[in-house]
This record gives sequence, structure tokens and C-alpha cells, in this order.
Amino acid sequence: MNRMDSIEVIGAGIIASEGIMHNARLSILPRPGSAKGASRPTSLDATMLHIALVDRISASKRSDEPLIVGINGVDGSGKSTIAGALAQHLRRSHYDVCVISVDDFHRPRSERYRRGELSPLAYYHDSIHYEILARHALQPVFEARAYPLRCQTKLLDLASDLPDVRFEPVTKETIVLRNMSTCMRPR
Repeated sequence: MNRMDSIEVIGAGIIASEGIMHNARLSILPRPGSAKGASRPTSLDATMLHIALVDRISASKRSDEPLIVGINGVDGSGKSTIAGALAQHLRRSHYDVCVISVDDFHRPRSERYRRGELSPLAYYHDSIHYEILARHALQPVFEARAYPLRCQTKLLDLASDLPDVRFEPVTKETIVLRNMSTCMRPR
């Protein structure tokens, strides 16, 4: 079974990282701002955060299997921004990286909006094709017995609403960044 580390993006730059397979914990919070409260982190703070997370991920990576890093948080909390920055820093450190983002598994407009474009039920139930995401992106990595394997990383081009199915190889050396909004969904 593959090991997994998790990063919770709480919002406004607040990050908590919990080692699931070991008892390490890393929390990086924004600096206190003016008397009005906390400020958003500066780009220097963000760079320090990314370096700290890359160090943490590097320390968790074993050579015999991919490391799956879960990046979780509510919509708009910065998951994609952090995943992109981490992927860039990890690649600079010569790691093979595969990013799996929930944002790349939208259903076509006809399915997403069948209950109405502003329907909360459509947003919750019909926007993301979770079955394909689980079957073709997550399960192959979690259940892998041999490498390399092919992992689906995209289903649809959201702007054109056309299929854009993409796969990436995952090897024992790969760090998989799993970017999902799952904290409000039943498991």
C-alpha cells in the first residue's frame, strides 16, 4: 500500500500538514498583521512555505513506491496554487511529479447544469466526475503493484467543454500531488 502525506489548505495561506504514516506535524501560519488581524503571506513567506513543504515531502519519500501528497481544502482556498508551486519546486529538486486535480475532472456543461446553472445540488452532485477520477486517476496509484503505470490526469477542457483526456506515467520515483476538495464530502 502506498504511503500518503496530507496538506490541508485552510485559506489565506494557512497550511497544516499531517504525516499520516508517521507522527510528524507541520503547521505554517501567516505572520500577524496590523492590529486588525492576520495579513496574507508575502511572496517571501510563500516561498518559505513551499521550501518547508518540499523539505517535508522529500523527507517522506521512499525509493520503493510513489509518495501521494493529498492537498485538501474548500473551494477557492488555494489548493491549485499550492499544488502548482510545489510541483515547480519539486521538479527543480529533480523529482518526477504527477499532479491530479479535481478541477481537471469536470463533467460536460450539459451534465453540470442539467438542474440549473446556479443549482447548489448540481454544483455538489453533477460538477465533477468523481467516478472517473477515482477509477482512472486515484485507484491505479493507490493499488499499484508494478511500475510504471498510467494515471489519468485530465478528462475535459473546461473552456471548450470538449474531451481532453490525458495520462501521465507514474513510477516508484514519482511524487503524486492529489489536489481535491473532499473535506465536505462523505468518504
